[in-house]
Amino acid sequence: MEFKYPAEALESILKELRMGKDEFQKLSQSPLIPGGLQSLIDPKDLEQLSQNSDTAWLVLELSLLSGSLGDWQKANEILTPILGKTDLFDEETTERVLLWRIRCLIESNEFSEAIGLCGTFTWSDGNQTHSNYLLGMAFDGLGMRDKAELRYRAVASEDTNYLDVNQRLESLSQNQKRGT
Repeated sequence: MEFKYPAEALESILKELRMGKDEFQKLSQSPLIPGGLQSLIDPKDLEQLSQNSDTAWLVLELSLLSGSLGDWQKANEILTPILGKTDLFDEETTERVLLWRIRCLIESNEFSEAIGLCGTFTWSDGNQTHSNYLLGMAFDGLGMRDKAELRYRAVASEDTNYLDVNQRLESLSQNQKRGT
């Protein structure tokens, strides 16, 4: 039986991480994991894989896989061993890992924690747009529509076609008209 990723979820996740499908497939077929990805869910294995940059990518991959399947809490748990280890990845990738953690928190309805985590980091120019997008999602989740709109507008001013920012702004506008 061949495992298939939900195409829409995977595509969205890959866009967020600015990673191509070919790169993701290469990671998925890594010979470093006998028995496949599902064999790595044991926390001891994850901790061991998190010890060096060659295998830490696999921890990120497992988290991506769990998120793409809709298990955001598991995705966040899997990510834990590599958080805070700044020597595993370059600065850009470390930021992306943190942005992925924030996405996991948002999808798990942990909006306040996501906002707090987003605010503790100074993002590079390349990740500022996505940080604003995620903050918009978190503020929207808390019902803080004005703050969400400010963040989404900041994203749209950088890139009018960024993910689904236009639909999110439209949804906020419609909700405001309805008074919800």
